Amino acid sequence: ERWSGLFRQRPAASSTRPGRRFQPMTSAMISCAPVKPARQLALPPFEVADLFCGGGGTSTGILRAARRLNRTVNLLAINHWPAAIAAHSLNHPHVRHLCESLDNLDPRRLVKRLHLLAASPECTHHSNARGGKPRSEQSRATAWHVLRWAEAVPVENIIIENVPELQSWGPLGRNGKPLKRKKGRLFKAFLEALRALDYHVDWRIITAADYGDPTTRERLIILCRKAGPVPWPATTHAPREACPPHMEPWHTASEIIDWELSGRSIFQRAHPLKANTLARILAGVRHFSGPQSEPFLIQMRGTAPGQIRRSPRLLDEPLPTITAGEFHTGLVQPFLIHTTHHGSHRFHSLQKPAPTITGAHRGELALVEPRLMQMLEPESDGEAEPVLDADCCRLVGMGTNRTIAKLDILFRMLQPHELAAGMSFPPDYEFTGTKEDKVRMIGNSVPVETAAAMAGSLLSVYAFAE
Repeated sequence: ERWSGLFRQRPAASSTRPGRRFQPMTSAMISCAPVKPARQLALPPFEVADLFCGGGGTSTGILRAARRLNRTVNLLAINHWPAAIAAHSLNHPHVRHLCESLDNLDPRRLVKRLHLLAASPECTHHSNARGGKPRSEQSRATAWHVLRWAEAVPVENIIIENVPELQSWGPLGRNGKPLKRKKGRLFKAFLEALRALDYHVDWRIITAADYGDPTTRERLIILCRKAGPVPWPATTHAPREACPPHMEPWHTASEIIDWELSGRSIFQRAHPLKANTLARILAGVRHFSGPQSEPFLIQMRGTAPGQIRRSPRLLDEPLPTITAGEFHTGLVQPFLIHTTHHGSHRFHSLQKPAPTITGAHRGELALVEPRLMQMLEPESDGEAEPVLDADCCRLVGMGTNRTIAKLDILFRMLQPHELAAGMSFPPDYEFTGTKEDKVRMIGNSVPVETAAAMAGSLLSVYAFAE
């Protein structure tokens, strides 16, 4: 069920996840005389609808949560994008699918009652990733479908997922940009409308890595419950350096990398890399170069000098957010192969999660592997400044201006199966369509373990009785 161990990994600390211990039967549990087994009443399935099912992150999480509760699910999955419905149907053939716009559907004709309604309304026109581009009020209004369904049929619990910027949801001006003086007004009205339908409503900004996903993706989660106060799930994971004994450390970026794939040298290419990409790579080499060099990720988004300087991230952290636009995070894994002094030993520190995964047409995570070509100053242990020449990267000693080493640098983008692993999809999960379609579906998905945690918290009240 988990993706951990799917790919061959470089040497890294093993997971501390405890195994399930065998519990032997006690004498009180054993009877010498044959006993007729008690009749167990089969509980009815959960009735669930996923209004913006996409490629299936939320649905997969809900089904995973139900299995952990030993329950089945009658799931209705709706999306207007045929490619998403095709992928969802391939992986969940027993789910009822509708490829249709929600505007054209009457909830009363589709369901009679729901234990859970899940919705991840379109977030593109709320996200800060749009910069100063005008917004579409129609795209921003898809969240109101949740209220229409909750008013039309009995819905006991609701999960809504979106970008943190949804808190700022307010009306647009004539120029298509949000009115600053009315910032957050529609968000508050949306919450009040849910409360008017007799829901207990609570919302938080959560980090997916805290619930077992190998990504630091931050999302706004709104939980609604009619039967009583909202039961938030407890976080199960924490940063390795501050992980309490009762929790597990964050999953790391190294766990989702397919180390069988190799990158290409950034030098002497027929089509050279863009200047900003080279600047990000150089920033990573500058930050992590030297005898103790660390693997790191670069996010290939943002062109301001400060954004470029902040783009490198260590691989011992979760992936950054995966979005549905261009995948802007590049995986940079600098390691030195000391061919003349230390054999082929490679330096890795892969103990943290990876950065956010986006839904760009290529994916925005790129793997960069600096490799030692020539060690000229093996005794040097001071800081070094990387310099890109036409055929190599030179590490120049700070203060001495002497070339310490020459590096080749391999570079590649992360592939869809690696991005899917970063969102906790099962290893055998298949995405259909073009590579751009696959990345878009993955980037638009809710991380599976986070979805399972939220759904499990709301559905656990029905675990043993209706």
